[in-house]
Amino acid sequence: FDGCVRRSKQIRASQNTYIQNGEWVIIFAIKEKAFRYFKSLQARIFVIFILVGMTPIFLMEYVILKNYVTQTVSQKRSMIQSQCQQLVDQISQSGYVHGNESTQVDKQMRQLANLYNGRLIVVNSNFRIIRDTFEIDEDKVIISEEVLESFLGTDSSNYNADSQFLELTIPIRDQETKEIEGILIVSVSTEDVSEGRAAISRTVWILQLVLSVLICSAAFYVARILTRPFGKITRSLEEVRGGVIEGQEISIPDYTETQLLSEAYNRMLRRMKLQEDSRQEFVSNVSHELKTPITSMKVLADSLLAQDNVPVELYKEF
Repeated sequence: FDGCVRRSKQIRASQNTYIQNGEWVIIFAIKEKAFRYFKSLQARIFVIFILVGMTPIFLMEYVILKNYVTQTVSQKRSMIQSQCQQLVDQISQSGYVHGNESTQVDKQMRQLANLYNGRLIVVNSNFRIIRDTFEIDEDKVIISEEVLESFLGTDSSNYNADSQFLELTIPIRDQETKEIEGILIVSVSTEDVSEGRAAISRTVWILQLVLSVLICSAAFYVARILTRPFGKITRSLEEVRGGVIEGQEISIPDYTETQLLSEAYNRMLRRMKLQEDSRQEFVSNVSHELKTPITSMKVLADSLLAQDNVPVELYKEF
């Protein structure tokens, strides 16, 4: 019984060894096949097509999103400047920066702030905030590069993509003297730009996925088509076995390279045929030259064997 158990364990261990060896054989075969494919011209053509086709697709996302953000922010800036210019004219006419109250100006400022989900600030010539729609910085002094540039007569704007806001500074000019008597600072949220960018990004991603699949399929098909002539040459070369020439001359004019290769193969084939004919002719000549003396020797030997008591002189003569 113990011997049967040991024998059973040995058989199972042997089977496990065979299974493991078989698995390793399969793994090495797969690796060898993969290595040969990735080393082939077909794989390299496939990779080149993928790189050439995929690079513009991924650049397309950057260009589309960048262009969308730039145009959207520019349009929003122009629209806000147009609407705020009307407000600036009303502020100048009402003497708002000089302390005069105007319910119409206050109302319009609140409407613009609510419309763009932003904040409007009016600064007088002393850099003091006289109106803040958030009502948290009134009567405070504000000095910044944008404010200083606006007091010099330059409209400025600043878009911050990380903080998602757009800030504009617009000079308030006196209607008569055209001198700058204040500044209107407008800060609006650009969350709608980010949301639109995210929506376009999702659409572009789907488009990238579809185009990537199409490009990979086209690249694989084109790579097979382009390397097909080389397969014809390979099959023709395999027909030459052990010096016996079985194939015919080939002509593969698909590419200049394949045409040159087929011509070189045909020249080699003709040389091999010439060598084969010479070899057969040599063997035939040698066989003929050896057959005549050997036949004579055989006839003389047979005649000696057929006679009894042949004299020594006859032996020597034969």
